[in-house]
Amino acid sequence: MIVAGRDKAVAAWMGREMGVDFAPPFTAFGVTNRDGFIVGAFLFNNYETAEDIHVSIYGPRAMTRAVLRYGFGYVFDQLNCKRLTAQCRRRNRAMRKLMERLGFTLEGVKRHTSRHEDVMIYGMLRGECKWLGANNGKHAKAA
Repeated sequence: MIVAGRDKAVAAWMGREMGVDFAPPFTAFGVTNRDGFIVGAFLFNNYETAEDIHVSIYGPRAMTRAVLRYGFGYVFDQLNCKRLTAQCRRRNRAMRKLMERLGFTLEGVKRHTSRHEDVMIYGMLRGECKWLGANNGKHAKAA
């Protein structure tokens, strides 16, 4: 089940899981298991006037097709963004592989960040998003 409207609680859970502090403003969606516990999340921030928004994704095995359609639908249908940006640490090979499976394209490397490690920068344009369905974003907006 997708949890919306509890941005701070979802961001706090995600931050604890990832070891990151997320600073507002942001929008966050949680994914819960059958017992109602958060097991995954999308967090969107750095919104740039419908041009671009950044996403952080967490949740091993929580990202079902329905959840992915919801998250990408929020970006490209509801916000009408032209692109989506994601970053992950160079050493996080599992997340890098996931980014590519989701349809992101590796665009560059932010070298030697504040944590003294490289960060990989991925992007996805609206027309590249396979999660919008056959109508490529022309279906109903995400709830």
